[in-house]
Amino acid sequence: MVSERVPIAMTNATSTLSASTAIESRPVLWWATLGACFLVLQLWVLGSWMLSSRFVASDPGPDTLSAVAVIMQWLICLSFGIGGVWAVFNLGRSLLRGERFSGFQVLMLGTWTATWQDPTLNLFRPIFVYNSHYWNRGSWSEFVPFWMSPNGSKMPEPIFWQMGCYIIMQPQLVLFTMGVIYALRRRCPQLGLASTLLIALVACGAFNTLNELVLVFGEVFAYPGVVHDWSLFPGTQYQYPVYEGFLWAIGTTACAALFCFPDANGHTLVERSIGKLQLSTRKENLLRVLAAGGFINIALFFYIFCCLLISTHIDTWPELPSYFSSGICGEGTGYPCPTKGAAIPTVQMAPDLNLSRP
Repeated sequence: MVSERVPIAMTNATSTLSASTAIESRPVLWWATLGACFLVLQLWVLGSWMLSSRFVASDPGPDTLSAVAVIMQWLICLSFGIGGVWAVFNLGRSLLRGERFSGFQVLMLGTWTATWQDPTLNLFRPIFVYNSHYWNRGSWSEFVPFWMSPNGSKMPEPIFWQMGCYIIMQPQLVLFTMGVIYALRRRCPQLGLASTLLIALVACGAFNTLNELVLVFGEVFAYPGVVHDWSLFPGTQYQYPVYEGFLWAIGTTACAALFCFPDANGHTLVERSIGKLQLSTRKENLLRVLAAGGFINIALFFYIFCCLLISTHIDTWPELPSYFSSGICGEGTGYPCPTKGAAIPTVQMAPDLNLSRP
């Protein structure tokens, strides 16, 4: 019986090719693994919150909304609610048809996996609050690992806001920044990459600041914990930390750069070599979303990290309507609202039930 022998050179070449393919494919797998970890964390945090006794609405208290705030409330609920429904329809249609996700669809889903980060600005102490007149079920804050700030679950995360914020609003801000990058590269080709991204970052920061000022004056949310010297309208309900808009722009510009510079196959930096894995369209979509989610979570957490450092140096809270304090701190909560130079209370500290003023 004659056995067929495979040439040693061919065997070695095949082994080398397989090893090379595995090595070249690792970056997308690493990013996708990171994204999967963030997705599992998000599902665990949100699921634990929804199944807990803390899944209850925050009390807005006795103060009522102004006419401007009521109009803004309806605009937010309608626009963000419709936007969220459109996103689900758009993504669902592509899934049912077995289509390859567009870059924007990957951006939408990747950004959605960072929703769990929303209340983490208040990880150490409350510096950002939503209006509890919006339909809400409190917050998942206290299910985030390493949470320190007392009464975090009373932060009123608006349901309709969350339907559109991360899956529509933030991707639109990334698209705006991408538009600035494309315009600069077309009109000013002599600009280097660093200069282009820096200008785009400033444009994104300015645009984001204008958007947030509209939302602050519309009483969608407030920034009670700020450094007065770095803020607009300090000491008032409408104070706004200028650094916030530009810190957020850093992560946004990083995301814009990721999608602005694909390779010849249309793959972003975190997707490169995905074609070597020879996956089905659905599996490739999943891997692309997870890889993008890993990058986006890291990019946006840079903003959170910077704000957490700043939160240890904030000035005293201003007087706020009851629908912003929402029982997070102040009279009747057992925990004082942040004041300059005061100790930072944590969930391990017993509340002071005799606290009589904020």
